[in-house]
Amino acid sequence: MGTRSKDAFVFRASGNKFDGMIDGGPGRPSYKIVDGAIEGDQVSFFVLHDAESDKEVQENSGKPFRNWVKGTLSGDELSIYGAREGTNEHAFKAVLRRVPAN
Repeated sequence: MGTRSKDAFVFRASGNKFDGMIDGGPGRPSYKIVDGAIEGDQVSFFVLHDAESDKEVQENSGKPFRNWVKGTLSGDELSIYGAREGTNEHAFKAVLRRVPAN
């Protein structure tokens, strides 16, 4: 069974392009979502790690890096997978669910 996370993915779309952020919540890191593209039910984007306080950036000699992400949208769910750009390090899979607006 996978790990549940309370991270909030916030997307801002304009046509078939989008950006946004991943909000980790109080005391947790946030990340920028960049270079997002939508083609039908397929999405792709990068998660930018560029904060000096980011443990993974520190472990990368202080150099920013990106994780690539690809996914499929079906109804209110976005199934994604990805890894560190240019490698297969930190590979992951997740299902994101849309939270209704209040």
